Amino acid sequence: MILKAVEQTWIELGIALADSLPAESQAASKLRAALENPRIGLTGKVEQVVQLYDKRDLLGAVWASSNQFLLTGLLIGATLS
Repeated sequence: MILKAVEQTWIELGIALADSLPAESQAASKLRAALENPRIGLTGKVEQVVQLYDKRDLLGAVWASSNQFLLTGLLIGATLS
């Protein structure tokens, strides 16, 4: 049951990343196809999401906001400890 929840979380993340790209993007289409394919397991889906996330040229705004969020969290954590 937990594994299914983890898989669904990665699928939702992948969909969000794909939705941040133009509709005609080949990278978005490839990711959506992998996420919808029942023959691809959790590891394959995670790999596809990570591969798309690594494309900073396509996801520059996502990288900037997620890095800012991470930095803020680290600063808050350091302040509280």
